[in-house]
Amino acid sequence: MKTMTNQNNTEPIIDEEFEKCKKRCETLNIPSEHSDKNTDYDCKECGNNQYIFYPKKVDGIYKEIVVPCKCQSIRKTLKRLAKSGLKNIIQKYTFENYIISKKWQTDIKNKAVDFTNQQKKWFYIGGQSGCGKTHLCTSICGKFLSDGKSVVYMLWLNDVKELKSTVNDYSAHKKLIEKYKETEVLYIDDFFKTGKEKDGVVSLPTSADIQIAYDIAKGYSNFCFTKILVQKDISQCLFVNYRYINENLITIISSERSIDDIFKVDEAIAGRILECTDYGKYSINIKPDKNKNYRRKNITEY
Repeated sequence: MKTMTNQNNTEPIIDEEFEKCKKRCETLNIPSEHSDKNTDYDCKECGNNQYIFYPKKVDGIYKEIVVPCKCQSIRKTLKRLAKSGLKNIIQKYTFENYIISKKWQTDIKNKAVDFTNQQKKWFYIGGQSGCGKTHLCTSICGKFLSDGKSVVYMLWLNDVKELKSTVNDYSAHKKLIEKYKETEVLYIDDFFKTGKEKDGVVSLPTSADIQIAYDIAKGYSNFCFTKILVQKDISQCLFVNYRYINENLITIISSERSIDDIFKVDEAIAGRILECTDYGKYSINIKPDKNKNYRRKNITEY
């Protein structure tokens, strides 16, 4: 209640215009049927209206002034998170939760943190399964999400199947490719992951896998790539590489294949990764060592 003091009377005088305006604001601040109730965030301040009304005197008259609630930035982050594909693991996989017991873990975490702070172009970590590659890459994504950047998560083995299924549909294929091509931050998990042959040997990525890697990197449709492939002039693709030439686009890659393994698959792709990771500064190879697999930590061996 806003009051004024009467010089001839010690009794306070209620500012009726202010009180009327205040009541109108209180009515406007009541959660409406249009309130955003379909999110994981429940704002107690605005009742999920996303705006707050308050009385303010303007040119001698009290008016209802509206301001955005601070929950709007939180909601935007949550929406980016949902779109990113990392919603279920982002809170678990943080830099703070990354367990360190060996020096090599300190080293790779520091490298990931430095990359995040510097906001360089590409980050690559490959090698031993179960050593925390996905954890660190997700931590990087979490930081970028909180900074307001859009992030898209791509699980290679699953999402590449969808891309392959659209190769004969230009518009569908182009739409999918652009999702990965244009996002501010792209995280490719298990890059070039394949199944195993009957003899247990891990298969090499197929020509279609390599083709899609080019499509995502350079932003061309499959049809353009096929034309170049027929002409046997793949190298010209690399000089129109979309995510390479756009300085503001960040690409994060984790894989069970080291960068040396990627060279064996396709030298041009491996070379581009090295160049974009500041010539290897943000490229990490973790040598095979079952003791580095944290999933084995509770195994008892005799």
